[in-house]
Amino acid sequence: MNKIRNIVTLCAVLFLFTLGSQAVFAQSMDEGAVKDMANMVIHLNHHPTDAEKVRLQEIIDDGSLSDAVHTIASALLNMVHRASPEDKQKLGMIAQDSNVDEDVRTLATAVRNIEHHASASDKAMLQKLVGE
Repeated sequence: MNKIRNIVTLCAVLFLFTLGSQAVFAQSMDEGAVKDMANMVIHLNHHPTDAEKVRLQEIIDDGSLSDAVHTIASALLNMVHRASPEDKQKLGMIAQDSNVDEDVRTLATAVRNIEHHASASDKAMLQKLVGE
């Protein structure tokens, strides 16, 4: 009986470890894309440059990244002066989702707030995020 209990406990621990590792792995996969987009937003002037649009499409096409990161990249790619009302709603949901990584929520908030360019306070938050 104890052997069975030990095996079940070991399986549960391994399952939880694997689940936690996947969450950390997903966050680390998102990190590069989030930093790239944060740099874009810091320097944004009305809309992304052609080179930035190429990078945003790469982020959208990268199946290893989270849905939240894809949503932010899509909002930036479609942006002209500001995010669309539909994108702003999606970005607001990301920004308020406590299950989403804090850096992703910060980026979603900054993108949602853009009016031609990011505000000084949003730029300051993003500069901390990218380590400037």
